[in-house]
Amino acid sequence: NILLVGGGSARCGSVAFIDFGCCGWLPPPLRGALLMQAFELLQPGAPFIQFSYALVPPVAPEPELFSVQRSGWILKNLPPARVWVYRRTS
Repeated sequence: NILLVGGGSARCGSVAFIDFGCCGWLPPPLRGALLMQAFELLQPGAPFIQFSYALVPPVAPEPELFSVQRSGWILKNLPPARVWVYRRTS
């Protein structure tokens, strides 16, 4: 059950997505603000999941606000990519 809110973003109760790939030119503080707004749309404890081709996370970790975990490289994807999972700090 996903409701598209605009090009490159989606909203539902258990997961959210913002395409930082198309928004990669956004300044890091704005990307962080978008992530925090996404957390407001999610149910408590739900993750924010980001698929990325970058070597570093789309939003730098801020341990006092959220944690971030990364997957290994998904080599079957061309180009290889990884998944970043953000969770709001309680």
